[in-house]
Amino acid sequence: METQNHHSKYLSKVIEDLKDSDTLTAATALRQLGELKDKIPMEARKNILNTVLELSCGEDQRIRLSCALALGMLKEATPNEMQHAVAKRLLELSEDSEWGVRSHAVISLGKLGYNIPYTMRLKVVKRVFELTRDDRDEVRGFATIAIGNLKNIIPGNMKATIIKKILHMSEKEDLKKQALESLGSLIEIIPQEKKKDVISKLMKLTHDDAWVSISASDTLADVGSKIPAAMKREVSEDVLRLTDDKDDNVKIAAINSLGNLNVIIPADMHKKIIDRFLDLIEKYESKKELSSIEVRVAAIRAIGTSNAIIPEDARKDITESLLKLTHEENWKIRCSAAESLGMVKIDTEAKVSKFIKLLNLNQ
Repeated sequence: METQNHHSKYLSKVIEDLKDSDTLTAATALRQLGELKDKIPMEARKNILNTVLELSCGEDQRIRLSCALALGMLKEATPNEMQHAVAKRLLELSEDSEWGVRSHAVISLGKLGYNIPYTMRLKVVKRVFELTRDDRDEVRGFATIAIGNLKNIIPGNMKATIIKKILHMSEKEDLKKQALESLGSLIEIIPQEKKKDVISKLMKLTHDDAWVSISASDTLADVGSKIPAAMKREVSEDVLRLTDDKDDNVKIAAINSLGNLNVIIPADMHKKIIDRFLDLIEKYESKKELSSIEVRVAAIRAIGTSNAIIPEDARKDITESLLKLTHEENWKIRCSAAESLGMVKIDTEAKVSKFIKLLNLNQ
């Protein structure tokens, strides 16, 4: 009861602050309201949303911006009968003269998804797609991500055009990362004959600058099961090469991707991948280069997530290597090794007993 009273008082204070003449106070209240989401009592939701819709028509751009964001955050608290009004207002805000308001409006439109009434979906998708050509880079970037989030309501006759546009945007320096995120979301609706173009683009971007390469590797891992069979070997080899990159951030992203891509790695590459992880686990790689703690931790964890592709005749040596790592001085190495040991099949009671003994010695 005490918690409920506290929650009620907090909500009352937030609602009161919405009407404050101080812009910062009102904007903060809108953010707090959005964070409450479905915790807002059912009986209060309609009035609260009407208040936000009313405030969104004000002259202060910070308030309009905050309202646009709150309308998306309150998706779960929006009554069915108000979904049309919310989508309509966000469409209006997406045409605001201030780019910040347009940005937040398109972010929220991307969040609404199935909350957008069926009769408005085509209009929303078209508007979000239009914003990928906005004058401001920021708006174009957020619109690109929003299109990916709206994948389930994109009309069939628009899919090819949208995918072609996102692929083109992935070549622009200022939009590569956003385009990658969008492609990762859109992969589910991309026709099979077009998936090769998308995967090829992602592979090309893995050789871009460090942060784009990391995003591309992560996206490849996310879409792993959707990769066409004919491209699985090429993708696996491409990501494997990145584990030799000079930039540790790229190397770590590639290691993580390989761990998550194990379902598509060809059987004749399993040993090669696992051997590479074992090489990366060592303090010094085969080239006698010092491996950072972060790289070693990533490789240790990748062995655990790659349990399904570990050759049976290698399990004994891998288990011994992981057990040895539980004696390492660095706690990150010890914890990662223990975690992976729990994921890698250990066939004999002797190995389990030895593992328990080593853990006791570490305490």
